[in-house]
Amino acid sequence: NAMEFGTAAAEEWVKGLPLLGKQQMADAARWERWEAQLPLGSDISKVLRDYFRSYSVPVIGEAPVTVSSAAMTAVATPSVSATSLPAPPSAQMKHPLPARVVAVPTTTQPSTNAQSPQQSKKEWRAPRNLKEVNEARASRRADIERRCYAEFQPPLMPNVLQHMESFHAAMQITTPLTDSAWEVLKPRLYAQRDAAEQIEYMREEQMRALQATIPDPAYHAMYNQPVDPTVLQRQYEAAQAPIRKKLGMYADDLIRIKWKKGKLLTRDNCPEFAVEVLLYARNRFVEVERPHDLPPDQMTDESDPWFVSLENMRWLYDQKVKTYTDKYLRELFHCAECKSAGKSYAFEGMIQHYGAKHTTE
Repeated sequence: NAMEFGTAAAEEWVKGLPLLGKQQMADAARWERWEAQLPLGSDISKVLRDYFRSYSVPVIGEAPVTVSSAAMTAVATPSVSATSLPAPPSAQMKHPLPARVVAVPTTTQPSTNAQSPQQSKKEWRAPRNLKEVNEARASRRADIERRCYAEFQPPLMPNVLQHMESFHAAMQITTPLTDSAWEVLKPRLYAQRDAAEQIEYMREEQMRALQATIPDPAYHAMYNQPVDPTVLQRQYEAAQAPIRKKLGMYADDLIRIKWKKGKLLTRDNCPEFAVEVLLYARNRFVEVERPHDLPPDQMTDESDPWFVSLENMRWLYDQKVKTYTDKYLRELFHCAECKSAGKSYAFEGMIQHYGAKHTTE
């Protein structure tokens, strides 16, 4: 019908559909909340007729029931509070909602919808406090999420539902979700799904970007806590064990073959023995174990896994040289940088002398 008034009128009519839909959903939610607050067994049509006397449609064969003011005051049945009823709509709406409804139970004839006490216990009861309201909403939310997962292809996940206005409007109702209510809600969820999934995708991207900029507390806690020096020492020795094993193997070969397992040692040739064992083991390790395609300038790079450190040379001296020479002589080394070759040093003394006299760092 809107097209009869022209394209511009039709476009304006289409623009007003979302607002009209929201108003209709809000009206339905207010009616459901109002109905849930009525006492069980109340005749809804009679309650509405008593309130909307000017709007009510007479029912054929049913005489109007008059209720005196005395009967109204004498009724002890709980009534619905005016503050808990839906707010009155604007006067321009076609079907105005009640601003105040009072439930007046009839005393002349029993309601046909009345149930036995055993059946009424199974009926849904309106929440009476905040705890029951939260429990009812949680149950309704779980039912909606279950139906969304089972009936949507692919399943509509809860993290997407939270971005849908129709879902939030449905969560304002505390009554259990019926099949008819679900059939009304389902197409609205379909219509809002694409926009909600786009919002959720943008949110996840922002969270990933934010997490990438925030340092991990566990990482800092692990690297900032004090470390036991003995633990570090054990870790270092475990890492150097393969290198030391190879150095010891080459030293044993030289001692066994050339020095007859130390039987040829004397006080005079102990310095020669010490220098020869240390240099042979190191040079043999670099020649055999280290890849040949690496440049020679990386031989002193500590990041090189084949680098023979001073600690490894100290271990080699203690394990393969000192055990043979200590009984003859301890000062085995002379400084090659010093012009005077008269002073001899032990291994540790030689290292300290060279570091103090011939290094700049």
